Amino acid sequence: MRRASRQFSVVPAPALTRVAVGPARAVPMAATIPVAGATGALRSVDTCTVQLFERFRESGPRVDFCVVTTPVDADGVSLHDYADEFTGQDPEELLDFVLSGGAFAAVGELDELLDMEGA
Repeated sequence: MRRASRQFSVVPAPALTRVAVGPARAVPMAATIPVAGATGALRSVDTCTVQLFERFRESGPRVDFCVVTTPVDADGVSLHDYADEFTGQDPEELLDFVLSGGAFAAVGELDELLDMEGA
């Protein structure tokens, strides 16, 4: 029997488990993020937490590393809505990218940072 449509059955990606490599660290940053619920309003954030994780498949082998960055407001509240996750095979490269400001750079700044202008 043939299928009449060209739709493919989608197999869900296996769930990955994150295991912290070390404690979260608070690092200085300079970013401006929108205020929730206020159209056009912005607020400055000068601290974020950075934490490195290893990601594993349920079957056990390590897949890669990820760094989770979460901005923290002046009152010390983590702004999880603005958290970001970066994944890759080299944990030092990920941390260097995040700590260099790449995680919160504007698009133009990111192009300069990655030397991708004109690409």
